Amino acid sequence: MWTVEEAKARLNGVIGGPVSPFRPDLSLDLGALEENTAAMARHPYRALLIAAGIAEFFSLTPEEIGESVAVGVRAAGATPVVGTVAFGLETGRELARRQERAGAAALL
Repeated sequence: MWTVEEAKARLNGVIGGPVSPFRPDLSLDLGALEENTAAMARHPYRALLIAAGIAEFFSLTPEEIGESVAVGVRAAGATPVVGTVAFGLETGRELARRQERAGAAALL
């Protein structure tokens, strides 16, 4: 995980964020997320926000958020992935731990 100073230095420029894709039954489609993230990573984004507020974060479980970040890290290659923390102290801590284990470079 980056330090605050590293994040300030690296997060200058365009940061993208794939929208979390859902299947017709409203389950999270991690395969489609992987494809979308890989496609975005081929462009010169400074980082990608995975499962962030712009990507249905508030409709996902903590498990799905952790899985999304893990998929995003794998698909993004050298492009850093930034995750999101919210929902109060205990849930925020859980989300931070899951996303750190998944390889997020930073958290919002």
